[in-house]
Amino acid sequence: MEKKVKNLYLGAFLIFLCLPWFFWLVLGRYADTSNNENRTLAAMPQLNRDNWEDYPGQYEAYFNDRIPFRNELISFNSWINYRFFQTSVNENVILGKDKWLFYDAVTDGNPIGDYEGNLTFSDDELKAMEDGALKAQDRLRKMGIELAVFIPPNKERVYAQYMPERYVCSPASRSDRMMERLAQGGVHIVNPKDSLIKQQAKHQLYYPYDTHWNQLGAYVGICSILESWELKTADLSQLTVEESKRDGDDLANMLNLGKAVFNDSIEYHIKGNFDSETPISDQLAHFENPDASYDKTVFLLGDSYRTAMRPGLCLYFTDVYVAGHESYAYEMLEQARPDYMIVEYIERHSDRLADIEALIFGK
Repeated sequence: MEKKVKNLYLGAFLIFLCLPWFFWLVLGRYADTSNNENRTLAAMPQLNRDNWEDYPGQYEAYFNDRIPFRNELISFNSWINYRFFQTSVNENVILGKDKWLFYDAVTDGNPIGDYEGNLTFSDDELKAMEDGALKAQDRLRKMGIELAVFIPPNKERVYAQYMPERYVCSPASRSDRMMERLAQGGVHIVNPKDSLIKQQAKHQLYYPYDTHWNQLGAYVGICSILESWELKTADLSQLTVEESKRDGDDLANMLNLGKAVFNDSIEYHIKGNFDSETPISDQLAHFENPDASYDKTVFLLGDSYRTAMRPGLCLYFTDVYVAGHESYAYEMLEQARPDYMIVEYIERHSDRLADIEALIFGK
């Protein structure tokens, strides 16, 4: 009798192990298999004599990343933690007030260190930034190009009212102090933080469930740049803006709750005569607007924050060239021959400004 009971338990255990795979064969095509974790999933390891000791751990990592209904299970666990305990299952996502989410990653620029004023630049770092920016600025002026170094603030710097009380906002971050010094040294550097804070009470400028700003926030930043060049701009309230439902917010996806909880995000579209794009290559895009305010050409070189800046720039410049830091080459600038150049760094990566000359002109 005891042996039968043991066999029954063993059989039930084996069935329990196999059930997920059975359901996966039947329902797997309906499951969510997207990667929402802001990381690269473990690849299938190849067994050889050089990695036989590490192979079990490598295969376990590969297997764990592909367990049947993995995203659904993670979403359910995340929903339980959010709904009943108000905790985040992802250490890089902070749950703010009124459903706002914020990014916290020490290894990716440490935005919370910026927010609380715990980070500083050394004198050597500041000197390297100032020297690099001045050299880049002088070289561009000799080519007839006006440079603006542009540092958009991290999201929590603009929407501090939605941050949890345990985080204390510093009046000035290391980037604020750096920009003040570089401006005094003659660098044309633009800090749109105050303008964004002033406008955020009237307009949503950053996505509540994403790390980035939207087109409205980008427009406020662009106006700061243009005004520093003594170019006239229109108030945000004068623009034609359309709304649509937005999917794919990065912080919501990092919690695997983009569909279950954080599913009411809004996209704001600045409208104008610039909907067509002329791709020059996979790395460089060109936009034209014959109705733009200024018959000038601008080149935007930036990180992921550059994407939302395109419509606002197209309102003012007949030709807009856009490239990312990682894919840019100096030949693109020679091809565009712009009147103005904007080099953008999000605040948490403002330390990269020291390499601006090499970024623009190459090593």
